[in-house]
Amino acid sequence: MSTLPVIGFVGTGKMGLPMTRNLLAAGYTVVAFNRSPESLAEAASAGATAATSLADVAAQADIILSSLTNQQSVRDVYLGNGGLIDNARPGQVLIDTSTNDIALMREIAELAVAKSASFLDSPVSGGVPGAVAASLTVMVGGDESVYNQVLPVLQVIGGNVHHLGPSGAGTAMKLVNQLLCGVNMAAVAEGLLFGASAGASPQKILEVISTSFGGSRMLDRGIPLIIERDFKPATPVDLIRKDLGIVMDAARDSGLPLGVTSAAFDLYDRTSNDGFGPNDMTAIVIPLEDGAGIKIS
Repeated sequence: MSTLPVIGFVGTGKMGLPMTRNLLAAGYTVVAFNRSPESLAEAASAGATAATSLADVAAQADIILSSLTNQQSVRDVYLGNGGLIDNARPGQVLIDTSTNDIALMREIAELAVAKSASFLDSPVSGGVPGAVAASLTVMVGGDESVYNQVLPVLQVIGGNVHHLGPSGAGTAMKLVNQLLCGVNMAAVAEGLLFGASAGASPQKILEVISTSFGGSRMLDRGIPLIIERDFKPATPVDLIRKDLGIVMDAARDSGLPLGVTSAAFDLYDRTSNDGFGPNDMTAIVIPLEDGAGIKIS
């Protein structure tokens, strides 16, 4: 009978904790680490072994997944002194599920190979509900043989797992997704504002457009939240702002003009500066309403 690999999980926060729980439910031993004692305690109460450091995780785990909040956290965890690359062991597989810069993912992959380990950039889409339901879309870049090796683990956290090519390919696909989500939500907010100014009912806009060519998942998700003024943080403004910022930086580096994305980024940036950064991305409608003197309800 084959023995399941020991899984390390770094970053047991909103996304990481449900992924950890799903791995535990599938029978894996999980060694968890988080800088937040409260988050680590939650993972331990779910059945994970609490590690004392990144080195402790690396010493025990065959496969290490991470779910981190920003690129600086990824740099610290992977490239910092005493981080996962410093402590990587031959044959170990490192997998990051965060949204990052493509160049950073390739840098980590090269350093992992130098330690005779492997790294897969594997960002996910589906948010906390997808993490809880294990229905995340997982977009993987890296060596295909390594991908095949860890596929059973990825299938525990995601219902839609895709190998997309060499290092950076998974991240490139996630950035396309974030670009479309951010731009689409900005268009939904403007469409609602335009409709409201012309006397159209927001409820009727949802009913009619959701079955028309202008419909989208972001429209179906966003309009009810805007109508209900439900801006509790699910996918925060600041998260989309961060991801669109990564897209814009990469576009500038390659000389690629992204005018529509730039305009959407400016709206998220303005919304964040107005104090709504922690709120759900649908809160971008608020500065639009303020500017037009119209409130959608």
